Amino acid sequence: MTVQHNQTNKRQQDRTGKTQTHIVTGILAHVDAGKTTLSEAILFETGKIRKFGRVDHADTYLDTTDLERKRGITMLAHQTQCSFDNLDMTLLDTPGHVDFGAETERVISVLDYALLVVSATDGVQSHTQTLWQLLRKHHIPTIIVINKIDAAGVDIQAVYQDIRQHLSDNCVLMDEVPIGDAILDGTIYQDSTASAAVPTEAEHGLSEIDSAGNVRGELVDEIALCDELALQEALDTGAISASTISRLIADEELFACIPVAALKQINIRTLLMRLSQWCIEPQYGADFGAKVFKISHDPQHARLTWLKVTGGTLLAKALVTGMYHAQHHQPHAQSGSHTSLTTQHAHEEYWEEKVDQVRVYDADSFTIAPSIPAGYVCAVTGLQWTTPGMGLGAEADDMDPQLQPVLNYAVVPASSDGVEYTSDGDIENDAAVSGRAIQESDLNETEHKENSSKPLSVLASSHDRLAQLPEFDELTLHRCLTALYECEDEDPLLHVQWVSEIGQIHIQCMGAIQQEVLVSRLHDQFGLDVQCVPAGIIYKESVTAAIEGVGHFEPLRHYAEVHVLIEPNTPGAGITYASQCDPNTLSVNWRKLIMTHLQEREHKGVLIGAPITDVKLTLLAGRGHEKHTEGGDFRQATYRAVRQGLMRARQQGMGALLEPWYRFTLEVPTAYVGRALSDIQRMHGVLEAPEMTDYGTALIQGTCPVATMHEYATEVAAYSHGSGRLSCVVSGYEPCHNADAVISEYQYQPVADLEHTPDSVFCAHGAGYPVAWDKVEEHMHIDWMYT
Repeated sequence: MTVQHNQTNKRQQDRTGKTQTHIVTGILAHVDAGKTTLSEAILFETGKIRKFGRVDHADTYLDTTDLERKRGITMLAHQTQCSFDNLDMTLLDTPGHVDFGAETERVISVLDYALLVVSATDGVQSHTQTLWQLLRKHHIPTIIVINKIDAAGVDIQAVYQDIRQHLSDNCVLMDEVPIGDAILDGTIYQDSTASAAVPTEAEHGLSEIDSAGNVRGELVDEIALCDELALQEALDTGAISASTISRLIADEELFACIPVAALKQINIRTLLMRLSQWCIEPQYGADFGAKVFKISHDPQHARLTWLKVTGGTLLAKALVTGMYHAQHHQPHAQSGSHTSLTTQHAHEEYWEEKVDQVRVYDADSFTIAPSIPAGYVCAVTGLQWTTPGMGLGAEADDMDPQLQPVLNYAVVPASSDGVEYTSDGDIENDAAVSGRAIQESDLNETEHKENSSKPLSVLASSHDRLAQLPEFDELTLHRCLTALYECEDEDPLLHVQWVSEIGQIHIQCMGAIQQEVLVSRLHDQFGLDVQCVPAGIIYKESVTAAIEGVGHFEPLRHYAEVHVLIEPNTPGAGITYASQCDPNTLSVNWRKLIMTHLQEREHKGVLIGAPITDVKLTLLAGRGHEKHTEGGDFRQATYRAVRQGLMRARQQGMGALLEPWYRFTLEVPTAYVGRALSDIQRMHGVLEAPEMTDYGTALIQGTCPVATMHEYATEVAAYSHGSGRLSCVVSGYEPCHNADAVISEYQYQPVADLEHTPDSVFCAHGAGYPVAWDKVEEHMHIDWMYT
């Protein structure tokens, strides 16, 4: 659904008769930039709270869980509401740590405006650039807040130039540097008691923005460079109106930078004033639509669907619709079961469910509302089929998240004697783990090169080594899977899997902090003592050329045969589906059923048993029997057809092992360019020509396997003495740089994987008998369709 910004769409009026503008605003930042403190300062300034909480005191308003307060970092997105002047704002505080970046990305999709916090002491960090790219991807108008300007030695102009260099030339520092608060023009006064002697704002000519938000003075020249219409207005009037600034910000042509010191409440009122002057309320359609951005469970395990209404009005007890997804799991809060989309929905594309309660949350408390208008955020109960990113009603589904996990972890029982298991099958006590961490952080160049020559997969992915880890008893295993499925319901990127070959639960995490938090949650909320052992990089498989697969399932009184074409797809496209089956040979119901079976399962490859991706699966032909064919017969035939095609591709050398690759930007002083280029070549990276900047540094961009670069940021900081910075974003899956070594390490036997068998079943003399995948051609009932 298209959302347009409309200055005339003012929904409410306050008691003074002023029109009220409502926006959904998110606060985003790199960890330790002061994001939660800024949220606290805004709530305190608007009168929402009476006591200013602090992260180090573990009493902030929006860090509602014990784990967040204990660790001092935000791990979940939290909602509150506040008002200032004519601005009514729904405020969403987001996690700052990169391990919880997926949660932040989901929140970004429902924002009207974003406050991107940059620490004046640290400048633009790698995760700041990642957040910036996500905001541009989702086209979210952004205001940059420069925090901690009260810190000793801060040079605001230097920070401003850092922002322009690494984010955008259209970032403009509004001359709202506080006066009378021991800060002036970027200079820090060490004696804050002398504020009475500090010159006034008027004496320094900084009052370039009037009370209505119109801009005059030197700022006009900077803003006019962002847009031709603004330039013409500046030439005609010598000023730029607040309405023009609002348009520029909404169109992402201008990114206003406002310096603050959140902990000391410096310039917070000015920030709120600029939001009320320059933010525009979006205009929404009359048809109901909503975008789901989060799933959670309350203390009573009631399932909550967090959404933003993007059209019409959401009523309690209303029926809402959404589209079924492939590999769609339906959670059941009471039973804890985990079921996939099955044949009962084979002929359906949309589900319909009734909303029960409509809750408007304020931190950890909520009120029940009878209805929610467009533009507002709420959480509803009663919906079981929703997933993050799903569109309801007229709203389309959101794009797949850019931030994806690339690390596998095995979930195993925790040791009762303080022993931790490592990924190579050894054990370490707590002291040994601490010692190892110190050694890793102080690796010399020789040690790093020796370790980097081995891919992460070889160091930590062998099923033989993982099989030596302890196992759960049957009851605890069931409890652990039930708990993890609830966690996966909230974060689908966990991808909880039961690896039957070694009898283990595997999950996917963004990093060590996320898995540590998950372990703590399993202990506190579900009473489970577990630990997560690194299990290597997340690989995927594909094909390099088209191949046809056939599956036949014909035990006694059953019959189905399916032919599927497997073709390479555009890199990054995932799996797409099509049908070329002659309607005269197979009824429409059977064709729909086969297409459902193609999409309902995560098909495993045959090289190392990794999921397949970047392929197109096309139904070529199928055959059933009027008397003996049942729905489950086509499921078996479809699964076996895909698997048999992959085996044929492997036999003919057309299988491909893929690994995740980073798209990286490395900035180092020119003295270290040679070292950086050598390192990247050693890590099998692909380089672009370095670019020299005006700041004595070089920008090096390119792509590199995650397996070799996942810890390189630590080495950059070491050899550049903290002056280098590395920004990495997973760009997608590309051919594995050491495929033979990885395949050899896994020692996967696809024929022995009976849950994903490539063999078929035929019938003769009143009994079914198995036929090996490479002999199916001699028995199949339909000739090859693809030549």
